[in-house]
Amino acid sequence: MMKFFSKLFGGGIGTVGDTVKTVAGVFSENREAKAQRAASAQDRDVDLLISAQAQFAREFHRPRNFFDSLINGINRLPRPIMALGTIGMLGYAFYDPAGFTAAGSALGLIPQELWWLISAVVAFYFGARHFEKRAGSKVDLALARELLARNQAAPPKAGAQGADSLFDPEDK
Repeated sequence: MMKFFSKLFGGGIGTVGDTVKTVAGVFSENREAKAQRAASAQDRDVDLLISAQAQFAREFHRPRNFFDSLINGINRLPRPIMALGTIGMLGYAFYDPAGFTAAGSALGLIPQELWWLISAVVAFYFGARHFEKRAGSKVDLALARELLARNQAAPPKAGAQGADSLFDPEDK
């Protein structure tokens, strides 16, 4: 009986199975090949991210001087000043109600267009800062864990910039 099938199908049942597998592969995805492609794409992404961080470190890593620290401190002042100023207005209202009323009526004399301009400046300042902080925080956690594991497994080469030098803890 096996000789009959062998002659009928030209090589036996195994050849028929291979033919069915090949034809089925046209209509369905090869999961093993898909997993290999995904792994190689992720490896390319990780390598690209590491090289981009190394390039960033080479371009922008320089020692800070007094002027850089001063400007960094000045850039951090507007938000706390506005927040504390708002709370201070509440304290001023309790401390000197007549003076607070006079200040409020003086603010009422400011034209509406100037309020629009001030509001737009404040909204764009805080809106852009919020967008910048939030857009940069959407990180693929699996990719971040893999990068962390890779950096911990292989110490950086001599003279290379490590991941710790890329981000200054003062720039939060």
